[in-house]
Amino acid sequence: LRERHHGLELDLARLFPDLPGEGGPADPLVPEDAATARYRLFEAVTGVLTGAAASRPCLLILDDLHWIEKPTVLLLRHVLRAAVGAPLLVLVVYRDVEVVEAHPLRGLLTELRSESRTTSVELEGLTADASTELIRTIAGEGGAGRAPDLHQQTGGNPLFLGELVRHLSDP
Repeated sequence: LRERHHGLELDLARLFPDLPGEGGPADPLVPEDAATARYRLFEAVTGVLTGAAASRPCLLILDDLHWIEKPTVLLLRHVLRAAVGAPLLVLVVYRDVEVVEAHPLRGLLTELRSESRTTSVELEGLTADASTELIRTIAGEGGAGRAPDLHQQTGGNPLFLGELVRHLSDP
């Protein structure tokens, strides 16, 4: 595990040698425990992000966080805590129905909701009218007759709706 983390640090240092806060790779002759290696990696990632944000505000988009695992949640928590005050906006996207009680992201989300600097936006499916318009755009006027049924089947999810319409439109 230590070698894997050390390898990531070396890769990170090679990718971003000139960024502020980068201390370079650890001395391979100095043994590190897993916690120290993880902290050094977390600090390196934070240094890259805050360094990039130092020259101009940055947006970091993290999609599909419903698939995140505990080590990555720990990294995200560290970055969010260590980068306070940096002009860095972190946008996370996840399916709330998949982030159940035992999910690794659940605790971090609970912490973040209590902070004034966090904004949560819950997205809903398209309305029936918007679904009909999307179907018309994809399949033409002939597909609009199926709109109520397709809207019901997809819950108005634009991705699912569009894919289903394309699938049904294929010869």
